[in-house]
Amino acid sequence: MATIDRILAQSLRHEAVYGAVRDAFLPHVDRPSLETTAAWLRTPVGRKIIALEIASSQPGAEQKVAEYTAVVKANPPPARRLELLQRLDWVTGANETSADLVAAIARGLSTAVSAAGPPESRLRPGQIEDRAAQSESSGERNPA
Repeated sequence: MATIDRILAQSLRHEAVYGAVRDAFLPHVDRPSLETTAAWLRTPVGRKIIALEIASSQPGAEQKVAEYTAVVKANPPPARRLELLQRLDWVTGANETSADLVAAIARGLSTAVSAAGPPESRLRPGQIEDRAAQSESSGERNPA
């Protein structure tokens, strides 16, 4: 593992990975939607969601999620609450947006990893997009 970590650290510099992910996002961003998103992220609800997202990546979060999942399975929310959550998801496009973000990050990481590999195994232009399009059309997105 130490050898793998060392090789990855040498090959996948954070600047290159960040640049590739940024470049994958650029074609999908326009200034008005970016400003709207930034304004929403500054709202109390946006800040709370960001805090929850950060907390979910902390050590021990998986155990808490598993415990919460067990509680929800044992005591499911009322149908009206589920309906409201589904409507909220549909209105905000949260599932679609999350899938788009994951796809953009995957494209950027794939680009960075491919560029760090030996020339004979690098992906040709368009291959990453073709693979991303295949995964999106094969129903890997989370339908609302």
